[in-house]
Amino acid sequence: MAFLQNCSETYTNNDSDPHSVEEPIVDQADLDKCGYYMNDSKSRRVSKDVHERDVTISLLRKEIECALESLKEVQYEMARLHEEKKEMSLCEMKSQQSIECLTKQILFLQEAMNHFEEKSKLKIEVLSQKLRNLEKPLKEASSHWYQKKEVIL
Repeated sequence: MAFLQNCSETYTNNDSDPHSVEEPIVDQADLDKCGYYMNDSKSRRVSKDVHERDVTISLLRKEIECALESLKEVQYEMARLHEEKKEMSLCEMKSQQSIECLTKQILFLQEAMNHFEEKSKLKIEVLSQKLRNLEKPLKEASSHWYQKKEVIL
């Protein structure tokens, strides 16, 4: 078999992949040059083995090409998912910043409302005190007015 490998040449197709095995690795003419003839049973067995090897190599090459294509698709999908993850992280970060800003604004509004409530309570209390202070003189004036009215009538 080593002799056969020394005598054989690999064929490459210039139009496609140089590693493509579309044509047999060992041609019948190469076998003839090395002293193998198809009418010899040993030569037929070697030729059959070479053909089976060529078919096996071709099938393996197709499997590898298919696996590489699948790998490319997986790599593309992983890159897309990685970009999507980046976008989601950025969006999450912006959302977190918005939440923090909104929380600060809510706390500021709550503080302002508490301050307004305290000021309103104080104003209401002052107004209530003024009304209480006016209540006694108003009662006296009202009472005095009724007394005058009764005297006039």
